[in-house]
Amino acid sequence: MKRIKNIVLAIGGFAVIACDPISEDIKLSNSFNLEDVELKVIQSQAGGNNLTLQMNTPGVCGYWDYIVDKKFTNEVNVIFPFTGTHVFTYKITTPYMDPNGDVGSAKFVSKTIEVTITEMTDSLPQPYYYLVGPKLEGKSWVFYKNNPWNASGGPVWWAMADPANWQTIWWNAGGTGVPPSDPDAVMTFNLNGGANYIYQQDSESAQVDGTSFKFNADYSKLTVFGNANIPGQSDPADIDVIEYEIKKLTADELILFVPNLPSRGTGWVWTFKPAAGKSNTL
Repeated sequence: MKRIKNIVLAIGGFAVIACDPISEDIKLSNSFNLEDVELKVIQSQAGGNNLTLQMNTPGVCGYWDYIVDKKFTNEVNVIFPFTGTHVFTYKITTPYMDPNGDVGSAKFVSKTIEVTITEMTDSLPQPYYYLVGPKLEGKSWVFYKNNPWNASGGPVWWAMADPANWQTIWWNAGGTGVPPSDPDAVMTFNLNGGANYIYQQDSESAQVDGTSFKFNADYSKLTVFGNANIPGQSDPADIDVIEYEIKKLTADELILFVPNLPSRGTGWVWTFKPAAGKSNTL
């Protein structure tokens, strides 16, 4: 950091100011002690799932990562979707740790807090009940091969679409007899101690576990992350495509869309319906 030293000389009644720069090296450091950062979780009822997460230390900035979502704010209210003991994290940064102001490249330090939820005292947002079941019991979905939405070749259930308009079908792949490698795949969502996603090649195949799901804040997107992807996503180029736009979600139908599928270079649409006659308690 430069500090200006002023030298004033009187010459013929005029003041002349000379500037002599003096260099000083000042090491900037974080302005907080991590041990002093206060995190707090308030439950509206003892053991309940209506939570208020608070970071109460002035001068600290960062974001909450509370498993099902992230929020760049010091206080978050959330209706948490499953029971159990969970660890929530507040990730902290400062301008000194990230001189470019780029969250993606910022350096963070973390502090955690644990909370135990023993009962679902508050109802979840409606999309959970559509996706997971009316009693949150778990629900399985399969391709909607006989749906009434038709394009060239018949019902649309696995198809190429205009990136700017998901309803404009360029190639109705499944309908024209070019199905994915797993046309009879089953995907199951449940909230058994976590937001779990389970994939099966077909109803008789072994389960692929170790995958989770989450909605975004306004329930317009669905993300799956872990060992498995959704049906019709077996191309290695598409394995990292984990966030899907939700174009329709009801108790009877789920339509997902990606504007630019890497393996295809264009939009892609998937339609699903609840699996008939299959246990939804996996």
